[in-house]
Amino acid sequence: MQTAQISPELADAADVLSDQLRVHLQKLSRLLDPHADRIERQFVNRLRTMGFEPKQRAALTSITTGAAARVLARNKAPLKFIEQVEYSGRRLAKLNLPPSAILEALQEYDRLLAPMLEELIPDEHANFQWVRDQLHFCVILTLNNAYYQVRETEAEAFVQEILRDRLRVEFLCLGFDFRFGKGRRGTPELLAEMGIARGFEVEVVPPVVVDGTVVKSALIRDLLHEGKVGEAARYLTRAYAILGEIVPGAGRGRGLGFATANVIPPGGFLIPDGVYAGRAYVGEAGYDAAINVGVAPTFGRGDRRVEVHLLEVREDRAPGYGQTILVTFWEWIREEVRFTSPGELTAQVARDVERAREILRQPPGGRGEDWALLGTGSCASIRAD
Repeated sequence: MQTAQISPELADAADVLSDQLRVHLQKLSRLLDPHADRIERQFVNRLRTMGFEPKQRAALTSITTGAAARVLARNKAPLKFIEQVEYSGRRLAKLNLPPSAILEALQEYDRLLAPMLEELIPDEHANFQWVRDQLHFCVILTLNNAYYQVRETEAEAFVQEILRDRLRVEFLCLGFDFRFGKGRRGTPELLAEMGIARGFEVEVVPPVVVDGTVVKSALIRDLLHEGKVGEAARYLTRAYAILGEIVPGAGRGRGLGFATANVIPPGGFLIPDGVYAGRAYVGEAGYDAAINVGVAPTFGRGDRRVEVHLLEVREDRAPGYGQTILVTFWEWIREEVRFTSPGELTAQVARDVERAREILRQPPGGRGEDWALLGTGSCASIRAD
């Protein structure tokens, strides 16, 4: 099979980024990347209050300046971001979101971003406004092209010209509610019928229903964004988890009597700051855990970390720096807050640890049969090479 080639118009947009703005964009991306997740969470919450649907919100978050920062900070070519915008533009067109609404959303993101840039680079803020304007132009150019391709293409023409002639598709797997083409007239049934005539196979995935609810990725993302990790686990049939390396921290937890294994959250980390009950796995060993996600506001805001306090583990037998750790999140306990003193924080952490023990002691049957899958054998065997 062949991979898709982007249009000349999109290649021109990528050239604008790579030839004229590479140095400035790389600097901006390094500056924004550590903060991109926080701005994205604020952006998602704002989109929710503005009435955007979950799928629309997911697509909009992938075309922002922060999304570009993630791509470029990982030393990927600007063309990768343009391809990402093109894909998201097609999704937004299929979701019937008008261009005016997309522009309104991007302007809202800029309103969230501007104060951060003024704080991070007060002397260069005006210069980087030009960089953001150029990036915005490339995004709009790409979105216009993607919208035209989707909204003005009849379903039959899309199948023939894009799927067969351009991509040379041999097999398609798609969801039961997939729609495409002008007026969203293309359906899985139409694709299957045309596939027979044009020599490609179509498999339609039926809906997965849990407790009367159709399970969709947007539903799970929304629950995770709200910190409802226990509810999300019912639809995932496992706990939400991250895999990372144990890194040195500030040592405050040990001083308070609650030593932690510290992990830098990965890009795309979905859950909000707060305290959670969960389990952690290092090698073959599994541990009950009280987990804090956040910036340690009591000691002044620092970098966002995942701090894992392993219950009932002697410090001399705790995992060490550089080891790979799998952290699973079972239940939200409380928000992260700033305390007036280390003593007040210590007392609250003791209550958090006791609450985590209570949650983790509860039998799986009390939460539904799916909970029997969480934190057991299969997780302990995961390795990261």
